Amino acid sequence: MTKCRGCGEEIDFVELRSGKFMPVEAMISETYYVHQGAAGAPQIVVVLNSGDVIRGRLGTQHESGVLKVEGRESHFARCPKAREFRR
Repeated sequence: MTKCRGCGEEIDFVELRSGKFMPVEAMISETYYVHQGAAGAPQIVVVLNSGDVIRGRLGTQHESGVLKVEGRESHFARCPKAREFRR
């Protein structure tokens, strides 16, 4: 595992379809229910092992219109120093 240079937490990286690497939380993949592209809180960015990125509002499995995905949350969502690494 690698430690984030900003906050010191353990992170991992997933290669995106573009060839770039995105930092993700170091835990194993979890199942998320996401209203893809929907506004509102809480927002989530899930990175799939395939390199796809799903953005939207976090939902529950019993809501209609949710997309069930398995992946890891982007580290940028939790890191207090994320702005220092944005280009």
